[in-house]
Amino acid sequence: MAAMLHDHCAAAKLLSFLWTSLSTLPVNGFRFWKKTIKTKWDEEVTVSVTMIGKAGNVDCAVSCGKIFTNMRVGLAVLAGICAGVKEKVSIGDVICPEGIIDYEGGRLTPDGIEKRPDPNPLERNIEREIAYFRPNVKIWRRDIKTNVKKLAKYEDIPKLRELTPQYHRDIILSGEKLLADGKLPKMRKDYDERVRGAEMEGSGFAKACKERDLNWLVFRGVSDYGDPDKPETEIWQTTAATCAMTTVFDYIQRVYRKPEALEF
Repeated sequence: MAAMLHDHCAAAKLLSFLWTSLSTLPVNGFRFWKKTIKTKWDEEVTVSVTMIGKAGNVDCAVSCGKIFTNMRVGLAVLAGICAGVKEKVSIGDVICPEGIIDYEGGRLTPDGIEKRPDPNPLERNIEREIAYFRPNVKIWRRDIKTNVKKLAKYEDIPKLRELTPQYHRDIILSGEKLLADGKLPKMRKDYDERVRGAEMEGSGFAKACKERDLNWLVFRGVSDYGDPDKPETEIWQTTAATCAMTTVFDYIQRVYRKPEALEF
């Protein structure tokens, strides 16, 4: 089973519209949607999706602990939105990072704070597998538009005429702060030149997965640039979340192999 967790209400809405009949009863307060997907390898993969419900790495790690206790998981995926580095990505782009850097760690000294970032790289086997994945741009963008149009029946969503999402790897920063001060480009210079975005759950998610020896991936749709204009770009959150989730299903269908299928 592949478990997908998301942190944005748009993802929940998309699932409720597409999979209403497949929703399951709450477990520990989490409501799950399940769907069996046929992959290009002629395998049937059961995808179980839920919502972690609250922003922050600690809350995400606690939620994951409860969820994983009740599920047998082959791959855990966190999907949602993030702030992007404006010079490197655009609204609607999707980032699947090679690792998550928790930037909150530090040491207080008389001269200020000494940074102690905590890197969370992907496990080597999943890193090798995701390296083979690139969305088929034409089909991928078509599927994104189809899914967004379904959501547009229920809420006000910007038109997609000028949205041409791109797919990125690289690195994402994770911390407890909602960035809206325009300093994300500087943080990129401080921590890693490969940084493409920042969010608030990835580090907790990665640690919860590592504690249980689970393979994990993160897919983030860029909804804003973490600057003072953030309130004006919030209209893109639904679209960005849908871009991320559409990419997850593309990956599962075309690349993902169930662990037992890899034995030889």
